Amino acid sequence: MQTRKWIVAAAVIGLAACGEEEAERIPLGQEQAEPAAQQRRAAWPAELVAAVDSANLAYSEERYEEAAEIYRGLTEEYGDIGTVWFGLYMAENAMGNTEAAQAALERAEERSPGLGQMHERAESVGVPATELPEGHPPTEMPEGHPPVDSASPEDAPPLGGG
Repeated sequence: MQTRKWIVAAAVIGLAACGEEEAERIPLGQEQAEPAAQQRRAAWPAELVAAVDSANLAYSEERYEEAAEIYRGLTEEYGDIGTVWFGLYMAENAMGNTEAAQAALERAEERSPGLGQMHERAESVGVPATELPEGHPPTEMPEGHPPVDSASPEDAPPLGGG
């Protein structure tokens, strides 16, 4: 479950970088957002990239206070970058500091409208984005289908069923 939390957090923070200085909502599709996020991040000073990476690592290892401390420091020098505020929001939220988290999210949204869109959508259904809601159609393969981990291209039937 913690791995899923980290995956969602990393995706959200990664998507956050593409929302900088944009007045429109960021796309939810990773394939659409990733190039923009990479371009935006490429323009950051090396020390900002290193600090965000350190904060993300601390967050992934559930050292939320350390992550929050790094992000708080970054808000002093890079307070115009919504991603920094969004990272602080994620860390404060993980620690249960609701008021501090909300304040950070508001600052992130002011600097980069739509920044919290993916995270808000995941929370609105009450489950992490990586989990399926109850009642979702089954995701198992039909009976007789070879297990995915043991299937090879040679085992697959020809295209067109013939």
